[in-house]
Amino acid sequence: MNSGRSQAYEALIDVSALDLGTVEKRDGFIRIGANLRFQDVFEHPLCPELLRAGFKQIVNRNVRNMATVAGSIAMKSPCSNVIAALMTLHAEVETADANGRRERVSLESFVNTSSEGLLITAVYIPEEWTGLHCSTRRYSRSQNDISIVLADVALEAADGKITRVSAVAGGVAPRVVRLVSLEAALLGQALPDAEAVGDLVKKDIAAISDFRGSAEFKAYMAGQLIDWCLHMAVDGAECCACGCEHKG
Repeated sequence: MNSGRSQAYEALIDVSALDLGTVEKRDGFIRIGANLRFQDVFEHPLCPELLRAGFKQIVNRNVRNMATVAGSIAMKSPCSNVIAALMTLHAEVETADANGRRERVSLESFVNTSSEGLLITAVYIPEEWTGLHCSTRRYSRSQNDISIVLADVALEAADGKITRVSAVAGGVAPRVVRLVSLEAALLGQALPDAEAVGDLVKKDIAAISDFRGSAEFKAYMAGQLIDWCLHMAVDGAECCACGCEHKG
């Protein structure tokens, strides 16, 4: 807005005084207040490891000290490490309308539909997804640059087969994408080879070209990053099955 490139607004509303700044457990969920800044959540003991890893990918501490969870979600950026991590963890977004009516929807639904006239009040992460083995990977031009392509995975595995999985890719479409075809194909199966993973990823992403890279490049990178994340998460699950304390 300070640059003068943003659209004109008639008014700005300061919500800093609202009670939207706590992290707590509530009814099987971890509830994160919308007004919390990235660094606040990052340092909180209830922050899931995958979300903490997403925050760490935002290298600039000044950004983490200023950016809020709600602001990141409201932008619906396809390159958001935070949205990708939250979507992988099956997060839900709580909103309030002008009449004070509150509603919770999946983050996936929120970023793919209109949110005009809504105030984000909190994010809810199911605790059942926070204990899974997880991995995240991104491709960018530098540590301080936004992600060009990113991948997040959370899973459980037993006896070499995947029993539960959530996978997300970012930077490849207008919004962060849940890889539902990949998830369905992996359930009850051992990890396929990298080529098969790449083919499954391509079914879900419908990659687009922009100034950061061609559709073909992004589709290829998404497959490679997801394959890497899957192997890292499975390795963590198998390691824990041996009785050590490692978590992916």
